[in-house]
Amino acid sequence: MKKIILFPIIFILLINTLAVAAQNIISGKITDSKNEPIDLATVILQTSDSVFVEAVYSDSLGNFSFKNSLKDFRILVQHILYKPYSQIFTNQTFLNIILEIRDNALEEVVVEGQRPLLKIENGILAYNMPVLLASNQASNAYEAILALPGVREDKENVVLAGANALTILINGKPTTMTQEQVIQLLKAMPAAQIDKAEVMYSAPPQYHAGNGAAINIVIKHSENKSFSGQANATYAQRTFADFNSGISLFYNNSKIYSDFLYNFSTFKVHNDFHLKSNHTVDNQLYNIIQDNIGIYKETKHSIRAGIDYELSENQSISAIYTVQISPFEKNSQQSTSNSFPPSTNTTDNIKPTQMHNIALNYNAQKIGFTVGADYTFYQINTLQTFNHQDVNSFTANTFQRIGKLMTYVDKSHNLKNNWTVGYGTKFDFANTKSAQIYDENSGKTGQNTDSEQNEYSYDLYFRVSKSFSQQFNLKASITGEYYRFGNYKRINFFPNLGANFYSKDYQNIVQFDFAAQKVYPSYWETLSSTAYLNDYSVVYGNPNLLPYNQYSVNLSYILKQKYSLTLFYFYADKYFVQLPYQSTTTKNLIYQTTNEDFMYQTGIQATVPFTKKWYDNQVVLYGIFQRAKDSHFHDIAYDKSKFIFYSQWTNNFTFWQKPLLKFYIEGNVMTRALQGLGEIPAVAWLSSGLKLIFADKRAEINLRANNIFKSMPSAMDVNYEKQNLYFWVFQDQRYVSLSATYKFGGNVQQKERKEVDTSRFGTK
Repeated sequence: MKKIILFPIIFILLINTLAVAAQNIISGKITDSKNEPIDLATVILQTSDSVFVEAVYSDSLGNFSFKNSLKDFRILVQHILYKPYSQIFTNQTFLNIILEIRDNALEEVVVEGQRPLLKIENGILAYNMPVLLASNQASNAYEAILALPGVREDKENVVLAGANALTILINGKPTTMTQEQVIQLLKAMPAAQIDKAEVMYSAPPQYHAGNGAAINIVIKHSENKSFSGQANATYAQRTFADFNSGISLFYNNSKIYSDFLYNFSTFKVHNDFHLKSNHTVDNQLYNIIQDNIGIYKETKHSIRAGIDYELSENQSISAIYTVQISPFEKNSQQSTSNSFPPSTNTTDNIKPTQMHNIALNYNAQKIGFTVGADYTFYQINTLQTFNHQDVNSFTANTFQRIGKLMTYVDKSHNLKNNWTVGYGTKFDFANTKSAQIYDENSGKTGQNTDSEQNEYSYDLYFRVSKSFSQQFNLKASITGEYYRFGNYKRINFFPNLGANFYSKDYQNIVQFDFAAQKVYPSYWETLSSTAYLNDYSVVYGNPNLLPYNQYSVNLSYILKQKYSLTLFYFYADKYFVQLPYQSTTTKNLIYQTTNEDFMYQTGIQATVPFTKKWYDNQVVLYGIFQRAKDSHFHDIAYDKSKFIFYSQWTNNFTFWQKPLLKFYIEGNVMTRALQGLGEIPAVAWLSSGLKLIFADKRAEINLRANNIFKSMPSAMDVNYEKQNLYFWVFQDQRYVSLSATYKFGGNVQQKERKEVDTSRFGTK
């Protein structure tokens, strides 16, 4: 705990030390007559005799900054909605510029300017997040990416239409953290800090995201000297009460960008699990009805501290430390059944569950060179206590420790005629130690496991891209991989192809992507361990589980930066999925992750928005055909297919402007879906909320009601040959929450710096 307390102090001292070395630059803020920030204004720096020096754009907060410093200079500002601005300055470094609105500004132009700004950057779809989130309820980065067209949540996983596996990146840097850990970090990160989101159906190999789909979250990095922050707190009432609070601090100037995030959460979740199983063993039918009531409690601390330091104009280094610690975790379950005696099953963490991640990166932009390293340490240690009326009671100590290291080197060259070539390599190593030890009196010591596994992966890639015109980009790459895990060794090659066609005004965009990648199972799933949920249900590990290869094709058309239509297809060879199986030899329901022969999906997704001053509406529609085949699922085979329809309708209403009051309501519908030999029943759910923004947009109160009618259970229906069961789980997803956020700080203006007399220090 002392180390955790000392780290923020050391971090802040480091920031202050580096800040002393930062030089004054010409910067400022552009606002209108109502002190509202103006973004995307063109700001031109000239000498006093009108010789061009540099040009930049203002960001979403109206801030701008130049890398050059002049004693006497002229500033020109241009924006389509405002009158041109021109002024000569002497001995000033921070400028407050107020623009006057044009007399002939058309209402239609103003409305269009409020739509999400979508651009093609190096063949990648880039969304301007401050504009996209202007009418959204998102309070953290996780909720923000769910506002992207074609992106939705499925059991707290982020799903991109037309992509089976998705990687989430932050600032384009690869990480050894799991996606679950990245999502927890995003939930602690303010949505206001996101500058843009890059959506990629085939991530370029230099992102080291597995060559599949990825969303890259780019954090704002203003060069204006500033200190700012955000404090937030959320109270949520499910069956029990949850609480979440955090603080975010940001400091930046011309050389440094740094952030410090701390988040604390405590929650208690109630789950109901109901099972009906018509189970045949040795030709005898058992009608088993089982009810389980579970409660999961956890307390978690999340910390992130990062610093980017610009060594020179085209060189920078960054260091990021992330830690997640759960000092308290408890999962308890009471089970009653018509065929088994009552039982209780409790799992507690003996030691705090913890994850530590350190990421280092050096980037020489001018020569296209990047090198980095990322290390993650994860540890969990739990004690399971199974109490029963008969001799089947036992305790089991479960332990897992993972150390994962990744290093990467990338190099690119800009050639003549708009050609770019690049190459690079990545090395991954993971050491996993796992054990499951039963007590001596349990009669299950023969099931004890104690193993250590090493996983190696070597990647080498070559990529090429070309801009054939201002409206046509093409990119291609090939990645070779050598993979070794235990006795499993494999060499694979993954091609990647992408193309973009778009008009100059971005009113018509066509994007094509083909990607191949390999998806790996979790370490727990590959162990030969056994976990008892109750007398009837058992979870088996699978040491024979294999990774699967996935191939995807996507074709998207985007009209007027608003309306999108995507055709997609992906095929997964040896796709793995966890499914229930009624044993034919014992009265047990077995859950195990196994490889299917294949699984594929093909379909279409459409996004249709509609916007007025007071109303913002978006409809998202999916049509999917899915097929899955397994020739050796235990002792049976299946080949099933299904057409799936999903729709989402989001409505945002603006009632007042000052203070800003918004109301939103969102509805979702999904028809029956396929999962292996089983099916997931149709579901529909409704959520709503109110958001109040006041105090010059610094304060925000958000009232939200999720899954209002408690109509979104997790369920499965299996009726195939002798497999006949149905279960449903209500995961306590209906809740009402109240959150408050306050933003503080901002640009350090010139008048504040003048309070300290530096005339004798020789700095001017």
